[in-house]
Amino acid sequence: MREEPDIVKELREAERLGLLQSKMKLAYEKPKQSYEQPKDILDEIASFVDNLQTSIQNADTTTLYSEKIYRDIVEQAIVGVVITWNSKILFCNKKEAELFGYTTPSELIGKEVSEFVHVNDLPRMQRLAEQLREGKTLSHPVIFRGIRNDGREIYIEAFATVFPFEGKKDSLLSFHLDVTERVKRENLIRNVENRYRLITENVNDLIATITFSLTPRYTYVSPSHERIMGYRAEELIGKPISEFVHPDDREKLLSLIKKYIAFKGKKSLTGERVDITETIEFRIMDVKGEWHYLETTLNIMGDELLFVSRDITKRKRVEEHFRDLFDNANDLIQSVDQNGRFVYVNKSWLKALGYTMEELESLTLFDVIREDYIQHCRELIKKVSEGESFQG
Repeated sequence: MREEPDIVKELREAERLGLLQSKMKLAYEKPKQSYEQPKDILDEIASFVDNLQTSIQNADTTTLYSEKIYRDIVEQAIVGVVITWNSKILFCNKKEAELFGYTTPSELIGKEVSEFVHVNDLPRMQRLAEQLREGKTLSHPVIFRGIRNDGREIYIEAFATVFPFEGKKDSLLSFHLDVTERVKRENLIRNVENRYRLITENVNDLIATITFSLTPRYTYVSPSHERIMGYRAEELIGKPISEFVHPDDREKLLSLIKKYIAFKGKKSLTGERVDITETIEFRIMDVKGEWHYLETTLNIMGDELLFVSRDITKRKRVEEHFRDLFDNANDLIQSVDQNGRFVYVNKSWLKALGYTMEELESLTLFDVIREDYIQHCRELIKKVSEGESFQG
């Protein structure tokens, strides 16, 4: 059996990680409800900042710097909150302290911001701070690598705005979310997607997915279909595969697909994770109406069947050419496996020894030769199986 192709291994891993969607597109979008923070967290933060700024405009000086601001920041914020000025931390809430591996906010007060930002991200964040002080506003959050107290790197999604604090009009109010797991997942998806795209766009194998049904239809075809078969993707997507398969091979292919459908049904009922991989040869028609022999490996991939096919037309033609020569040769020609079972015999062999092909199905070489030659033949077969050759 043909070894499982690399693309199958890649896509198995993508399926295991839950990265596959229909039509063989890798899921690559910003997570929504799947993470700890609600999807509208940034809207909440923006609204929170607007409310604070409105409160500031409407409050007197005593109210502005009283417990109201502290209470609003500490009690309303469900994320890390930090106020900085001149690259130093003036205030942070408990969530911010926990985010960076500290027990209490007081441990961070007075420290340099640079202690908590990865050295490679620090210049970018410093430029951003200057731009905010010059009047620029953030239209979307930024991500930077933070450094925890234990030295571990984490990914922080930040939203910041200028916010007067303790008489410092150009201090910055920042909200921080720990998005480490999200970033790692997105990076993993991106890596798998890049590998997948590289393989599918450059591989000579024909890669396709079809629906799980008794009238399977194409849902995806690799670019190699156009190079080898002449079909553009839009000429195949949505069409039944049976339209392109040789009439004599349709039943054989359908029988195998039925086997996969039954296997998937059993898998759904039992919950067992057992893979099935089988290989089949069948003929398929190209855009010019010519038939190609394909050697195809079938795999279950999510809710679809993955076909990884190799065009073996040239090999089959060579085999047919030599088979024709062997069939009509006057010499007696036979081929047996390691156990002496007949793989092939030509017409002259059958005629000379008086057997039919049906009779040979239940016989081995050792059943048709003299008993005193059996051991000698076993030794010859063993030597040939180990790579040796002989003549005579």
